Amino acid sequence: MRIGLGLATIAVGGALAVAGCDRRTVVECSGASAASPVVSIVKEELERQVSNKVRGDGAARLVSLSKIRAAINQLTISLDDIRTSKEDPNSTKRFCSATLKVRFASDLLDDADRARTATESSSVSDLADANEVERRADSFSAPIDFNIQPTDDGSKVFAETESGNNLFGFAAEVLASALIRAKVEEGQRAEDQASAAAEQEQQNALVAQRAANLESAKTDNQLAVQTIGATWKTLADETRARLLPVQRAWIRKKEADCRVEAASTSIDPSEREVARLMCDTRITQERITWLGGYRTDDVAPSSVPAEDAGADL
Repeated sequence: MRIGLGLATIAVGGALAVAGCDRRTVVECSGASAASPVVSIVKEELERQVSNKVRGDGAARLVSLSKIRAAINQLTISLDDIRTSKEDPNSTKRFCSATLKVRFASDLLDDADRARTATESSSVSDLADANEVERRADSFSAPIDFNIQPTDDGSKVFAETESGNNLFGFAAEVLASALIRAKVEEGQRAEDQASAAAEQEQQNALVAQRAANLESAKTDNQLAVQTIGATWKTLADETRARLLPVQRAWIRKKEADCRVEAASTSIDPSEREVARLMCDTRITQERITWLGGYRTDDVAPSSVPAEDAGADL
């Protein structure tokens, strides 16, 4: 996660060495007074970046500035392998290179990983790899270039460093993730609860829908059964006697066919019963039309039970 290139500048006071016969003040790259302003630059840059990263949609910080500063103060920031990359005998400015190392508390790294997992972001280790930051246990490092120069009176040392250093953006991202971990998990819990409530509401609606479908299928089937019974009674006795074996065979086939059709529709018992009843109703209605072709307008009361026509199904 790279940030824009630029120079961050800071000055700190301290006792300085005096070099040369002209008594000019010079600060060496490896001097104790050189590291302090660079570390201060790193902290100020982290505070700025983290503060920007933890702002919500309304631009307000999700984490207070005091908590941001407290988290930064938990870091151990140091410069290793310091060396002079360039110097001018006619100037007190020194150009330096070093390895910037930032060590995090282990619980802070754990919080960052938890927050990043909850938001489906890359792990801290993967983030370090993406930013070309080296990780060793809880410490992370990357090269840094900076320059230092004392004031004319030697009371302060000014330092400048490129704000585009990879480790700045990486460390700010880790700190921001750790600081918002609690809010991220709170939001995740709220989202999970809302999802569970919506799922339960959907399940309740499905249960109600299945009950309504079953009741509707039963009502339609009962009407079909009553209708075929009434149709059967309108047939002449000799017609009923002739059709009775055929009708009984039709009933057995209808029952078998509808059981097979229902079994293939769903694993839910209620849905299978709805499918069976709808099949039974459909075939019964077709049979009513078929029996209608044998009707007579004036018949005596039937001596063949209506249930033999399929009226009980």
